Amino acid sequence: MSGLSRRRWLYPFLLRIISAILCHGFCPAQVQEGGDVVLEADSQATDGPWRLLRGRVEIRREQMILTADEVDYNDQTAEAVARGNVHFSHPGRKEDVYASTFHYNLDTENGAFFNVRGTVSSASQASPRVLTTNEPFYFQGE
Repeated sequence: MSGLSRRRWLYPFLLRIISAILCHGFCPAQVQEGGDVVLEADSQATDGPWRLLRGRVEIRREQMILTADEVDYNDQTAEAVARGNVHFSHPGRKEDVYASTFHYNLDTENGAFFNVRGTVSSASQASPRVLTTNEPFYFQGE
């Protein structure tokens, strides 16, 4: 094999190895799809069924968007535990919630917020004795 042919094969190979070494733990995680759940983060690791997502985490499912500094997500149960600058948004239901911590199941859509504030739209049905509004309700809690 000539020197020129060897370099054409060797340089791309070395670049991939160097890139893998330098990016270990620091390069953005690729978009992962689990059914209709899309996960994005600066980095991620796995521990059994758990994905440990770190740095600018975003989870999307249909119209729901969850962002946080870090999220532990279970692929088998669809449980998510979000921490740090948590923002939960569901434009279709006009929900916009901020919290420090959020435990949520993406399948059942049940969860608990901690140190929370946000807005939700009115779910009341108009009738002659019920006052309604188009403005969202604001709430806050610990």
